[in-house]
Amino acid sequence: MLPATRAAFERNEPTLFDVELTLGHDAPLVETALAQSLAVGALPQLWLPETDYITHDAFFFRSDAAIEAWRSPGAPVFGSLFAMAQEQSILVGARGWDLDGWAGGFYPEDLPPGWRLTYYSNLLRAVLVPTEAWDAADLEVVRAWSEDCDEGFRFVLELPHELSAPQRLSTIQHLLVDFFKTIEPIRARTVGLLLRVLESTKPQKVWLEPLLKALGEHFPVCVDLPVRWRTPENLATLGSHHAALCWNCERDDSPAAGGRFLVALGRAGQPRAQRELFEKLAAWDGPHASVFFDTPRHAAEHARQARLLAEIMQI
Repeated sequence: MLPATRAAFERNEPTLFDVELTLGHDAPLVETALAQSLAVGALPQLWLPETDYITHDAFFFRSDAAIEAWRSPGAPVFGSLFAMAQEQSILVGARGWDLDGWAGGFYPEDLPPGWRLTYYSNLLRAVLVPTEAWDAADLEVVRAWSEDCDEGFRFVLELPHELSAPQRLSTIQHLLVDFFKTIEPIRARTVGLLLRVLESTKPQKVWLEPLLKALGEHFPVCVDLPVRWRTPENLATLGSHHAALCWNCERDDSPAAGGRFLVALGRAGQPRAQRELFEKLAAWDGPHASVFFDTPRHAAEHARQARLLAEIMQI
């Protein structure tokens, strides 16, 4: 990072960039200038006539040539940035991707709904699949998700409604068999599960413990546990199965210790608040962490800004 940007960042100012390029709609020229700017350590902001300011991350995907240049093994600047995005220590994304309210904002107005995951995966490298997505998702739908994004894209899965409330052990086993069959096309790209226990349910360790044991045999698990479920006994159950307690960033000051995979749910849109969020995630004592934004209408934009911030902070 160039000194001017680092100083501005440390002063908690809004996102700033050292290099500003005023160019016409000449894509090769823009890409060349962008590559040169990245090579010297700047995060440029590009200005195109009669358009708003756009970050380099958004610009990459406005042309096929830009996508190819960014991903090409023969382009060391873009290729190294792509590798960095895949190897982020903290995953950054949004909760869901198929939201009509994002059309005309994060998504171009004329983008077909069927292309949304591909577009999303080019700008963000992880997604939290929400519980409600499983209401309409079967094996073929999940196979389409797999085909819509590259091998480096990562999924974190909220469990279906049926697995988010106490059930008999025999029912749990049946539901898990069906669930794991459904997610098979994205299994290799799934890094963790989020169990969001329904607020209306009564605490039942007899349900929670076998479910965590069964899930933990396949993936790291994070649990969004209602306050009345957070008894010493249930928290100890999470610990014994290496399950992290989900961090609701708007409700809890910092993430709880313990677990193998942390999911943070955030709505922060200001750079200062996002920086504080990342500092707390970096200080968490577990091996793998993620943050997903679920702000109505603005989750994807907040996540994209946060991803750039994480790159600046080198975490």
